[in-house]
Amino acid sequence: MRGRPAGFLIGLVCVLAGCAPAAALPPSPASAPSPATPTLLGIQTRHGTLFVTPQIGSADRDAWSTRLDWAAESLEATDLGGLTDDWDGRLDVELTAAAAEFSALAGPDSADAAAVTRCLAGRGRIAVNPQVLILQPDYLDGLLLHEAVHAALASPCAAGAPLWVEEGLAEWVATEHSPPAEQTDLAWAKQTLAADGVPQTLPPDAAFAGGQLLPAYALSRSAVAAVVEHGGTDWAMAFFGRAIAGTATADEVARVTGWYRADLTRLAGSERDGK
Repeated sequence: MRGRPAGFLIGLVCVLAGCAPAAALPPSPASAPSPATPTLLGIQTRHGTLFVTPQIGSADRDAWSTRLDWAAESLEATDLGGLTDDWDGRLDVELTAAAAEFSALAGPDSADAAAVTRCLAGRGRIAVNPQVLILQPDYLDGLLLHEAVHAALASPCAAGAPLWVEEGLAEWVATEHSPPAEQTDLAWAKQTLAADGVPQTLPPDAAFAGGQLLPAYALSRSAVAAVVEHGGTDWAMAFFGRAIAGTATADEVARVTGWYRADLTRLAGSERDGK
């Protein structure tokens, strides 16, 4: 599993579904024993495998099979350059009925996460927290597509990539296929700019924690969108590949930071002008 603090993804419901900030999921008792790994049944879909516990009903199985295929097809339709060259076009998604089962799969530090993508046999595998299954379909679609980017890029199987690139790419892809998600990210970006002004740097890894989580997602998506808009898709995806590999140059990072800050400055100005 990727090294994230507990609760790293919780709140993504608001970023992706267009809602007001939500409270974190109830924390798991610190003294709870480690749960046993649940028994999973594999259901083959057109573009992957949905792993479910026996308690997951037929309606949820059908809905998530459809959602899995939609996420894979949406991701396939998004030009990510060479970033997905090693992806086989398939997704592995786990759906459990109990929080303890989710924790057994995703790890004890993930109890407060909406979903987790972890590395399993060199592939990214997505586990969805059952506590979010009652939420709106738009949210669930966006959540799965966000995680699908991590799975396709095998992000949990590597380390060291800037979080603004990893999370910004996942968020950018999700918002490309969900207008409500894009509107919500824009709202968070505007709120952050109004409170803190235009940042001097790209979102640091430390920003992806606690109360800064939602602004970090929104600003990271803005950064990725700025690189794509100003650099063009081919250059942008090649740059992201170098950033993930740790070979992006200081001049490139400075250029990207300038694009990012210029776009945020325009956004802040339009908000002040009521446009």
